[in-house]
Amino acid sequence: MYESLKKLDLSLLIALDMLLREKHVSRAADKLDLSQPGMSRALARLRELFGDPLLVRGRSGMMLTERAEALAPEVQMFLDQAQRLFDAGGFDAAQSTRKFSIRATHYAMQTYLPEIVRSFRRQAPNASLVIEDLKVHDLEMEVSPSCDLAIAGPDIIQPETYIRRKLGEDRFVCIMSADHPLADKELTLDDYLAYPQCVVSMGGGPSTKVDEALAQVGRRRRAALFLPNSLAALEMMRGSDFLITAACNQVRRFAEQFGLIWKDLPFPHMPVTYHLVWHPLYQDNLAHRWFRTLVQEHMQKALLARD
Repeated sequence: MYESLKKLDLSLLIALDMLLREKHVSRAADKLDLSQPGMSRALARLRELFGDPLLVRGRSGMMLTERAEALAPEVQMFLDQAQRLFDAGGFDAAQSTRKFSIRATHYAMQTYLPEIVRSFRRQAPNASLVIEDLKVHDLEMEVSPSCDLAIAGPDIIQPETYIRRKLGEDRFVCIMSADHPLADKELTLDDYLAYPQCVVSMGGGPSTKVDEALAQVGRRRRAALFLPNSLAALEMMRGSDFLITAACNQVRRFAEQFGLIWKDLPFPHMPVTYHLVWHPLYQDNLAHRWFRTLVQEHMQKALLARD
């Protein structure tokens, strides 16, 4: 019974988990306070144990084999469950050294994550937090989960297999420089369409929820500036005749700094709905439950604080 486990040193699984996360021998070694030769020896033993190279060289660095991709979520679940044997029935954030991870768009990072990070630091001073960019198709393209949580707005494609919880709603507004020709006027649809638009792209197609709403009334806007970062887009609005249509909460924070104002949109549109999403693999994990509760509470509070 358990013949394969008799060959296994648990520290090898910890090394494997970090190698699969980092896809880099030296970085994985640093994260576990091991020497690079020590991690290389661990990788050699793992390759022998699983009968697979696990990590192979690609054009832009190391990449996971198909076997390694399949192993990643199983290894994470195994280690999480093993840790629970020593948790005495609970999770203590103040003592945890776990590495948590979250993915979000630039907009969500700049608008909602600062307060979440401050709260995370207060409650879990020994833990670490990895924040990564989230683009339209990232979650649906994953073979195994790359993060604990993702904050997904309406443009992010959310896999049906993921668990999701509604966080709340923001609203789209038209943002412009405080000295824009439309600044002192009531915004009409013709005025809105008469000026060049700045569009923040998240790696998806050319159409956005705003364009879809305009199509419903038989109109199109003239997109003239494309950017990947929402905060950079706001800064570029100052002193220009560009308009940008974006969710309201970010401009509320940066309007004074960048000399901006905003107006309600002159056409019907759907609210900006945010969800917290995660892989079912993590549903019953105590550490994950603490983390998602922290994120959920801060996001819901921020989304309720609307004009």
